[in-house]
Amino acid sequence: MNCPVCQGRDVGQIANGQFYCWNCFVVYQKSKEKLEVFEVDDEGSLVALEKDEYDDEF
Repeated sequence: MNCPVCQGRDVGQIANGQFYCWNCFVVYQKSKEKLEVFEVDDEGSLVALEKDEYDDEF
């Protein structure tokens, strides 16, 4: 599976339907209807990214 943000292949599953990309350091959830992308803040909390935020990065 490739990361939907950077297209990297260094992706690991961390929960059911939730993945972590070691290339761009984001967590994402894929479902049939949508894709949710999060970055991990300094305290370890997930912060949701809007589509235009992660599209601009890559």
